[in-house]
Amino acid sequence: MRSKWPDKKSISAQVKPYFDRRDALSVVDDCLLFNDRIIIPSCFHKRVLKQLHRGHPGIERMKSIARSYVYWPNIDDDITGYVRQCQSCATAAKSPIKTTLSSWPRPLAPMERIHIDIAGPCDDKYYFIIVDAFSKWPEIFQVRSISSSTIIQKLNKMFSQFGDCQQIVSDNGTQFTSSEFQKFLQSRGIHHARTAPYHPQSNGQAERFVDTLKRALKKLHHEGTSEENLETFLQTYRSTPNKVINNKSPAELFLGRKIKTALDLMTHKHQDYLSTVPNKQNQYFNSKHGCKKREYSPGDLVYAKFYKRNKNHWIPGTIIERIGNVNYNVLTEFPNRSRLIRSHANQLKTRYAPDSPDNTNSIKKKFSNNLNDILYELNMIPSVSNDVNPPSVEELESIPIPIDPNEIIEESSQQQNQPTTSSSPIAESRVPRVPENEVRRSERVVRTPAWFKDFNIF
Repeated sequence: MRSKWPDKKSISAQVKPYFDRRDALSVVDDCLLFNDRIIIPSCFHKRVLKQLHRGHPGIERMKSIARSYVYWPNIDDDITGYVRQCQSCATAAKSPIKTTLSSWPRPLAPMERIHIDIAGPCDDKYYFIIVDAFSKWPEIFQVRSISSSTIIQKLNKMFSQFGDCQQIVSDNGTQFTSSEFQKFLQSRGIHHARTAPYHPQSNGQAERFVDTLKRALKKLHHEGTSEENLETFLQTYRSTPNKVINNKSPAELFLGRKIKTALDLMTHKHQDYLSTVPNKQNQYFNSKHGCKKREYSPGDLVYAKFYKRNKNHWIPGTIIERIGNVNYNVLTEFPNRSRLIRSHANQLKTRYAPDSPDNTNSIKKKFSNNLNDILYELNMIPSVSNDVNPPSVEELESIPIPIDPNEIIEESSQQQNQPTTSSSPIAESRVPRVPENEVRRSERVVRTPAWFKDFNIF
């Protein structure tokens, strides 16, 4: 400073920073200054940095303090390095900027990869959530325990329905990291991918669905039980188109078809069921068993099989109506009551009764009326009691055993010559039964028995 500066070409690397700023250098009280900042020798750099870092102001604030007092070449780099090496500053610093997103690869088919998680507790219940990565199809199980054995049981149930998956993604819950769960996955050849602890974004497919489920159950809280609300939510979610999967519903991608809901009742779709009848199977069965087609009409007299306590009995009855191709509603005749049952054609056989125009012809004429009127006219509706208890064994044993039609033909000649002293049980069943000492009211209200609830009465 007191002599002439040397030639620029002969200046060393250590002196060059000062040479470039020679116009701002000065000497005051034997101290070299850069403007109003004192230049610190290299042996005192660490001591000055320590003093500047007192209070841990951070990189930028520490640089601002240094620019007011001291200077040496590359002081900004030294300050940056000193702060980054401070452990206290590093542990208290904010999280760095997030790295670029690395999404899970898109599966090519259902059950390639599933994401699992546990939600709850909600009303003392937990929800085990399974989401298929390909179709977004959810499976939710309401459980009270979240142990490994419970999780394995629910996964077994799903795998029995849709088959094993290739990969399972979960967090680091103890039920997912236990040796029991790992042995279960190894026995089925399933790869287990566990996300980083406390980083729910890695299992975002399941974590996002947890939030959706909680909000849905909160909205449905006053509409039913927790089980009913869960079923309602699942059916709605599975049938709703999703923009992420090209506006298709999870059911379409997972099951290959749309699931039917109550909204489908507003659309009329004709389906030809006759074209799907397995004719070849029917022909094979009929030829093997020597089957013959039997049909009955309303008013036909039949014997119907009645089952009770693993035993069956033939009881007399009358065909009321035909349901489908081979099912019939039969009004059975017990000694003290009547009952409507549903019987297959294989559970029926024709009942032969003595010819009586007043008996059989009048019955068939009445079938043009209302079903309830028919039963009332035949006096087969209990007048007061709606007792629906099945008949006792004594009542069943009192019912006459079906007679072979051939025996009727052989004995018909003998019956013609004999006077008729009493009517048959069948005829007696059609005689109005009026209990003794019972006062008949002029306007009696006939109530439909409770056992008619499964039948459509016109």
